[in-house]
Amino acid sequence: MEIDRVYGIGKAFTDRLEQAGVHTTMDLMKKTPAELAEIIRNKTKGIPAERYLVRARNLQEAAAK
Repeated sequence: MEIDRVYGIGKAFTDRLEQAGVHTTMDLMKKTPAELAEIIRNKTKGIPAERYLVRARNLQEAAAK
């Protein structure tokens, strides 16, 4: 599933993630919160990077049902 489907991940984050080799929610879920914070340059407007990982996992699980 495309990473831009994860709530809160827009064009800027998608571009940064894709440059880092993260193209799908599965790729995103393989990252640690620290790795993700580094990739998105920790500009999360107060939202911890871990929250994006949780959102990706929830989206992936919902799609599997």
